[in-house]
Amino acid sequence: MTLQELLLNLLGTHTRRKLKVVAKEWEGELLIKGDEIVMAKVHDGVELAGMDALRFMFDDQKSIERIEFQPYENGESNIKVDQMDLFTLIEEGEETSEFTPEEVALEGSLDLEEKVEAKQTPGKFLEVCKKYFRLDNLKLVYCKGNLEFSSLSSPEEALNLIDNLVQKVKDEEPCAVQKLLIRFSKVFCLILISNGRFGAVAVDVDEYPNYELDQPFIDGELSEALST
Repeated sequence: MTLQELLLNLLGTHTRRKLKVVAKEWEGELLIKGDEIVMAKVHDGVELAGMDALRFMFDDQKSIERIEFQPYENGESNIKVDQMDLFTLIEEGEETSEFTPEEVALEGSLDLEEKVEAKQTPGKFLEVCKKYFRLDNLKLVYCKGNLEFSSLSSPEEALNLIDNLVQKVKDEEPCAVQKLLIRFSKVFCLILISNGRFGAVAVDVDEYPNYELDQPFIDGELSEALST
């Protein structure tokens, strides 16, 4: 997992973390607070801070040897970068990424370890989604390997992306991610992970204020549906 991919995942979990980035010839620091990177520094003979430091880390991420997770500590903010800002930075860079905003993110072509047939099978996860979101705004509901609902013309592409994202965070230590929330311009995707199982729902971004309002209830009921 690249530094860019790790940061995209962490910003979707509303965590509070300090990251120490250790490369061959430099060290960097990042502070993540909620859904934003609020501090970035690089020590490389000449000190870099803010956007200059973040771009430097991205440009030279192939030389990174390890990333250490440390407890959050208050520090002076020198940057404010959320997920959408991060997408923009990645697209501006020379290296390509499998993460792209808006509808392109639901059209990524990635390999699945197990191919999932795009066959809709209604289940409990879908029932919870219909309780909180308008059916017209649901794009995809995918739970425990079953496609419960899709209004996409080619849902297999979205399933590939979701499977790939989940596998990356499952393999990543010590970051035991239980929730991914990825916001695009037109769609947001919520992924819950529990005991090796996962469920995902992609919804029109117009529904995001409703999700924020009822977030504890929605997450709780979806987690319960995932565990049964």
